[in-house]
Amino acid sequence: MERMNIIFHSLSSEADTDSGCVVIRSTRDEKPLHYTLQIQSFSLLKTALVRSDCDRYESRIFNAGGYKWKLAMYPTGDVKRNGSHDHISLYLVKAEDDIPTSEVNVVFTFLVYDSLKDKYLAVQDGIVRRFHAIKTEWGFEKLISLDTFNDSSNGFLVDDCCAFGVDVVVMKLEGYRWKLWLYPKGCSNAETGFLSLYLILDSSKEILQGSKVYVEYELALLSQLGAEPEKETYNYWFAGGGPNFISLSELKKPLKGYLHNDTLKVEVKINVISTSKSFNSSRENAAA
Repeated sequence: MERMNIIFHSLSSEADTDSGCVVIRSTRDEKPLHYTLQIQSFSLLKTALVRSDCDRYESRIFNAGGYKWKLAMYPTGDVKRNGSHDHISLYLVKAEDDIPTSEVNVVFTFLVYDSLKDKYLAVQDGIVRRFHAIKTEWGFEKLISLDTFNDSSNGFLVDDCCAFGVDVVVMKLEGYRWKLWLYPKGCSNAETGFLSLYLILDSSKEILQGSKVYVEYELALLSQLGAEPEKETYNYWFAGGGPNFISLSELKKPLKGYLHNDTLKVEVKINVISTSKSFNSSRENAAA
């Protein structure tokens, strides 16, 4: 049995027009799951980088999901990709001594600590990023604007100190890669007023031609207030889920705790995975 927890930090989003993706920014109480980069003097770091004719600072190596990583930060912006010095840029980097021969699929969230509110600004796009020998880093050219970061009333930079963090979720279970698809307002075939949630097999390339994968799994929406989770159990010869997983009215009930501080916590528990070989692959594919 394999278990995986995913946190959806917000149901609202803002568009990052430069990258074309949808960047989700929200606040949360939870500390970074895998690594925190604490900077005792942000101004000294910038000065040191200028003197060394470098615009990039790399953290120490840390472990997450069975792999080695590090953070790469541009305190005054990644000009080559961002085109300006008005934002801090931050990237998740696969460590050079741990470059895999095959790709690693990851969903990550960056965090910026607000010391005044004792909360974190969480920044993510929810996209599964593929790390491999050619592409070893992913991140955000515009993590946070320097105007917002330097404004002492926001609490991100206080007494020249700041902290950044990251959650790293490696999307691989039992030799297969998976995705979670969440439709906050329901997918096209959902009833009105329902949230939709699906487990998706990420790539069919890992499945031998003419074979099918049978999966028994459970999707659960966890309560953040200690109430019973909302669970659904599925068994498919293909990835699937529920268009009417939970009604929005049930989701938003305060005492249930499913939606708390604009955050959802979803759990996937895979009980059985088996592969069958068909001698008539065209017939199997049609049945799927």
